[in-house]
Amino acid sequence: MADARAPVLAVEGLDVHYGRAHALQGVGFTLESGVYGVVGRNGMGKTTLCNAITGLVRASGHVRLLGREILGLAPHQITRRGIAYVPQGRRVWPSLSVEETLRLVARRRAEVERVWTLFPRLAERRHHGGAQLSGGEQQMLAIGRALLLEPRLLVMDEPTEGLAPMVVEQVVQALRDLAGDGEIAVLLIEQNLGVAIDVADRIGVMVNGRIAQEMPAATLAADRDLQERLLGVRASVDEEDIGADEPPPGGATVQVLTVRRAHGDDGPSLADLAPRSAP
Repeated sequence: MADARAPVLAVEGLDVHYGRAHALQGVGFTLESGVYGVVGRNGMGKTTLCNAITGLVRASGHVRLLGREILGLAPHQITRRGIAYVPQGRRVWPSLSVEETLRLVARRRAEVERVWTLFPRLAERRHHGGAQLSGGEQQMLAIGRALLLEPRLLVMDEPTEGLAPMVVEQVVQALRDLAGDGEIAVLLIEQNLGVAIDVADRIGVMVNGRIAQEMPAATLAADRDLQERLLGVRASVDEEDIGADEPPPGGATVQVLTVRRAHGDDGPSLADLAPRSAP
């Protein structure tokens, strides 16, 4: 039986193997309420963490939702216990309209109206098929679909990936609204460091399948040395955009955050971990 006094989510000693590869190694953290963000480079195990919590991959250890063990349950059983998953890549049904998708999940018609309120753009596109939506609209639909399950915990994997800055802000505002009402806790997996810091209360930094460090989001936001040490984020001037001898337009400072993979400077960079700020 669920314990209202227990943390919404408690993960302890979580291990996942893909053959001989040890993808998650003793992962543990607690989400009491609000938003817990997990950040890290590509290949560190963030999506595997989501899949383990939602029952999509086999794992050992403990995952407790409101004090009840859910590890080992089938994905549909975990959903019924109160976890909804917004996966990376949205995965909306291309042949169903926005309204059909939502009504397929909603128990009552009034619940769909709540999604229209949260995302007015979806109300405007209610008769369009999933394949006709932009990336941002598909993400809104994926979030709305998950909310109609009335979860206690919303697991979101890269919700702002590939979205235009204006759409990112809309998604971020929706996350703020969800966290603000106190009814739903959010586990947010994000490559965009700026979004994670803006939305989350606490952040866990994942390195090589482990939560290497955990801290308040404000602490990570204020410490650029810590960002560089844990995430490989460094501030630099992007010489491809601005000549080495040219001042930034308008005299403003241009700040570019660059992420480099763990295997060295010769590997591909991941420039989208944190947003670029420019005049």
